[in-house]
Amino acid sequence: TVLRLREACEKNMEACDLLAACPERERAALWVDPASGALCKGRLDAMGGHSILDIKTVRDAGRIAYAAKDGGWHRQEWMYRAGAFECGWGGDDFAWIVLDKSDGPTDDACLVYRMERLWMEAAAREIAPLLALYRSCVRLQEWPKRVGGLLSCPPWLAKAGPVSMEDEPL
Repeated sequence: TVLRLREACEKNMEACDLLAACPERERAALWVDPASGALCKGRLDAMGGHSILDIKTVRDAGRIAYAAKDGGWHRQEWMYRAGAFECGWGGDDFAWIVLDKSDGPTDDACLVYRMERLWMEAAAREIAPLLALYRSCVRLQEWPKRVGGLLSCPPWLAKAGPVSMEDEPL
């Protein structure tokens, strides 16, 4: 699988150029968020100069916006940019190298994406209250507790209709 993905990446010149310009791999970052005082950490897939790359695999690149939203990629980018800035590394340019596992090494199995500013604005709105909650928990030494309960069925699953357990072999 790794070799297939490497082949796909080699067919995309932009991805090759970005990877060549970002020779540092798996760079660990540790910083303190200035607004909340929260200790934060991240591991950047690739970095070089003022550029950060993150590499993702998806099952269907045609649904990339959904994968990014569901996976919280915008929050990850926001935090990595903040961490790179706080560590003095820059992070002005951030790109996603996305490998589509569904097709194998075709010409479009490796694509490069950059998120528009609206994604970062949404990430800032989502992250700020979480960091504030964390700061409050640290200050008060009180942490939210998990409580079990009824797990509701999502609407998309409920539309499938009832299934008899007798119909399915165990």
